[in-house]
Amino acid sequence: MPAIFQISDWPSAAVQEILAESEREGFCFVRRAAEEWTSGANRFSKEDEAFFGVFERDRLVALAGINRESEHRGRLRRFYVRREARRMGIGGQLLRHVLAFAARHYTEVVLRCDTGAADSFYCVQGFSRADSEGNITHWIQLRETPNQLPGPTSPSVTPPAWAGGAPFVAADH
Repeated sequence: MPAIFQISDWPSAAVQEILAESEREGFCFVRRAAEEWTSGANRFSKEDEAFFGVFERDRLVALAGINRESEHRGRLRRFYVRREARRMGIGGQLLRHVLAFAARHYTEVVLRCDTGAADSFYCVQGFSRADSEGNITHWIQLRETPNQLPGPTSPSVTPPAWAGGAPFVAADH
């Protein structure tokens, strides 16, 4: 059963397979995530930011992060699901988890994607296509006003050491 962990320390060993697969598919953003984490340029560690991984047993099968773009807007970044885990609900589960986190901090989330499959995925998940905002292809409104509180979140438990010691939030299965 997959489990979603918030990652606070880059899981170098766990990322190797997903990094290689993403590059075979022609995607460079997983490598960019690793490089930015290593250099300190983006560790998803600023206020109201987070990076999540979906682990099945000890194997990383998906990852995604949320960065602060403005006071009320988050940006979904580095979203990748391993080929073998696609069409199994893991991507949707991870996206809902990231959006639940984001709803505590932002009124909307934006993203940029460049494949038809990603476009379809985000539209099915409730995102709208952006008309002409340059580096934004999709957006979703999470709540009407900044002061509106989202619903309750899942309880936290202690994760295994390889997850970097960050809180694990149980996901719906």
